[in-house]
Amino acid sequence: MTNIWSRPIVFTEDMKNRVRKPLGELRHGDLNYSPELAQAKPLVVVGDYTFKRMIEAGLKPDVVVVDAKVMRNAAEMPRLEGYEVTRVRNMAGVIEPEAAEAVMSAVKKGRGAVFVDGEEDLLALPAIHALPDGGVVVYGQPRLGYVVVKASVNVKKLVEEIISMATV
Repeated sequence: MTNIWSRPIVFTEDMKNRVRKPLGELRHGDLNYSPELAQAKPLVVVGDYTFKRMIEAGLKPDVVVVDAKVMRNAAEMPRLEGYEVTRVRNMAGVIEPEAAEAVMSAVKKGRGAVFVDGEEDLLALPAIHALPDGGVVVYGQPRLGYVVVKASVNVKKLVEEIISMATV
């Protein structure tokens, strides 16, 4: 199979509607400490607010994908000490190849931070696609809670189906 991330993926309205539905288990309320998340290898977080909540809950994610924005509004710069940081550009509504590659590389290494100039939300998809067995991606679901996506063949196929909806 060719690399599905080798070209910019511009999201259609159908694709946007699909990714608004949780790709994993929606957990309502605030993110709290959980042994399940603490033991995930790697534990990946996408989003500034979710990263902040994870740190406050006593969890240290292995991989962080942030853009210094919360719901498209400027937010406090996340504290990324201890992480090897890669900076990428990624426009809203798009997954740029370089951004996808940076996220997948960090997930495969099991450590690192990707700081996005633009928007990071859709980069949960390449993170999920790159997850090894035992890995978990956590991202926020605005006004509802957060989503926990565990590595599986089915969730990787779901990501591929969503990406295949893109027009060439």
